[in-house]
Amino acid sequence: MFEEVVQPDYGAVDYERVLGVLQGWLCVMCNYQGVRADVWVLKEFGVRDSWTKLFSIPYLDPLWFHYSVPLCIDVGGEVMLEYKSVLVIYNPKHGTFRYPKQMCTFKAWFHPLLMAKSNVLDNKHNEKQQWWVQTFSLCI
Repeated sequence: MFEEVVQPDYGAVDYERVLGVLQGWLCVMCNYQGVRADVWVLKEFGVRDSWTKLFSIPYLDPLWFHYSVPLCIDVGGEVMLEYKSVLVIYNPKHGTFRYPKQMCTFKAWFHPLLMAKSNVLDNKHNEKQQWWVQTFSLCI
């Protein structure tokens, strides 16, 4: 069964949206050409007021106006996303960018893997660790 999801009020006319998943929530990256990108998440399906704007990301280069949907947010609140064919980390608290160390420097296909470790109980109520993996394909 499919259901229409009401979108948040983006507050502008000229924008591009990219849909994704961030921390288990439906996520919309709203790119305002050459200005900024807003990251919205839907915390409860069917409830329009549960759309929350997490943060805005200014553009490093106003001529290149497209960020990917954030790939992940670390415990410190830094956000990893793809921009101009490379990975970049944005710190919303300080408004700063940095580039992570990368294993290769040539342009190619790569698949970043996001993994999260959690403790779960097995059928005998013994705690064990389980890994969750999400794969993304990017062309750089």
